[in-house]
Formats: sequence, structure tokens, C-alpha cells
Amino acid sequence: MILVALSPITLLHAQREHSGFYFSLAAGPAWGTVNGYDNQGSSFTLEGTGAEIDLQLGGSVIPGLIVHGTLTVKSVVGPEINGVIVPDDYSLSETMYGVGITHYTPRNFFLTGNFGVGKFVFGDNTSNISTEGGFSFLLKAGKEFWISKKLGLGAAFTYGKTSLTNTEGSYTEKWKSNRLGVVLQLTID
Repeated sequence: MILVALSPITLLHAQREHSGFYFSLAAGPAWGTVNGYDNQGSSFTLEGTGAEIDLQLGGSVIPGLIVHGTLTVKSVVGPEINGVIVPDDYSLSETMYGVGITHYTPRNFFLTGNFGVGKFVFGDNTSNISTEGGFSFLLKAGKEFWISKKLGLGAAFTYGKTSLTNTEGSYTEKWKSNRLGVVLQLTID
């Protein structure tokens, strides 16, 4: 009786749930805009396609529900600034440090919500300008397939946003991003 109830599919599924230690690495293309404006009447739009890398490290609180720290970096080399293509030695990076929660369904679909502190770095080969930190979040939804007992491989769509204000004396500038991405994800669990 017990052997009939524990079919190979049931045993396989029981061995493949997200529990314990969790490490995730995702990478792929990202695109979108970063908009800025200041209290002097100037405005800027930076856009282009670049790369996104997302690292998550944590553990499950219950099977299928993971709490983790997150580091996400998006970078564009040679973005367009106000519609003008700039040289390839100029780049824009957006970085977020934060925490997040990932929920996996029994069929290994997942939804991740991360929030933390984000900032932008603009520069070329000779110098960089870094903004102050501000609120940032990243949402990720996708599907993984088990390739071994503790290793998953999948793909996901991402959406991220960072909003911040830089102030220096009476000069103020505000920056906001809207970035989409498609990533391949490798998970060790």
C-alpha cells in the first residue's frame, strides 16, 4: 500500500523543492530609459540596450519561499543622451543593493520582489560621476527546470526602477529609471 502511494513521480517531486541554502545568478540584456532633470530647467534622457546581472543569496523560510540579499547591476555602454549617440567609452550603470523574497510554485514558476538602495554611475575612461542613493526595486517572474537534484536553470522577465534626488547646495537633480530585461537564471538550492 505505501509503495503504491509513493510513485516515482511523487518521490521525484519531493526531492526537488526549494529548501535550505539558496544562490541565484541571472544575466541577460536590459533596456529602457533613465530620466533626469534639475532645478535649473535642464532635462536628460539616457537610453539604450545593455546587460543586467542579478545575484541573490539566502535561504528558505519554508519550502518554496526564499528570503535573500540581492545585488543587481545594469550597464549600458554608449547610450543615447537626449537622442544623440555618445561614444562607446561613455557608460551608464545602475546598481541596487537590497533584500527580497522569491516564491516558487510546485511546477517551478517563480516570482521575486526585491527592494533596496539604488544609484547611478555615469562616466567615461577618464572619470566617473556617482549619484546619491535612492529607493530601488526589481521584480522578476519566470520558470526554472531542474537539471539536477539541487540545480535549476530557467529564464525570467525583469522590471526595475530607481528614483533618487541629488542635492549640492541649492542645486538639485532628480533621476528615475524604467528598465526591462530578459535573463537566464541558474539556481543552486
